[in-house]
Amino acid sequence: MVLGKTGALRLVASVALAWAGSIAPGVADDFGTMGETFEIAEPDLLLWIQERLRAAEDSGDLDTMNEEFAARVERNVRRPAPVDFVEHAEETRSWYYDPTVTVPEDYADHNGVVFARAGEQVNPLETMTLRRGYVFIDGDDDDQVAWALERYREDDGNVSIILVRGAPLELMDEHQVRFFFDQTGFLVERLGVRAVPASFEQEGTRVRVTEHGPAQWRGRADEVER
Repeated sequence: MVLGKTGALRLVASVALAWAGSIAPGVADDFGTMGETFEIAEPDLLLWIQERLRAAEDSGDLDTMNEEFAARVERNVRRPAPVDFVEHAEETRSWYYDPTVTVPEDYADHNGVVFARAGEQVNPLETMTLRRGYVFIDGDDDDQVAWALERYREDDGNVSIILVRGAPLELMDEHQVRFFFDQTGFLVERLGVRAVPASFEQEGTRVRVTEHGPAQWRGRADEVER
């Protein structure tokens, strides 16, 4: 593959995405068959859909469906589905995560010079730096929230707080700090996290991941109140 003058940056970006993924990665599911089915070439399909929508609108069903959908979306935004496989940490443990990935195909610059070949190992941390700290917490646990906010303030706000459970918007309103949510547990699963609170930060070309035992966070909410 021949890339333009920004090819190297795009490669780094693609490798970084392959490593970190997304807060809400796309998922393709088979939802089975619901309702009537049609051949692909059915000429009246669009007309049938329009008639059904018009009938639903006339009967008021469409408004009800829209309201129910909006309410469901709002509930999911205010309190996303929890990451059920993550528990509370009962001991401290730490390990390294290597973000190295395999290049899927040849990459070349705008002059056709290949700078990365299919099958080569590339580590995005060789060319980029994680400039923030990251913590995962149970947002329904006051002690873990207090622990995370303490780390956030000690590092002048250079810490991203990521929930695996809880209501991020409520916490943002209460503490005036931005909270994120690890949708479907994609990040914690990739990093191997099985208990929170946990944190990760860059060390050289690897990421150190730590699950923090109760001695570090339990009772923090009471201490903050005092």
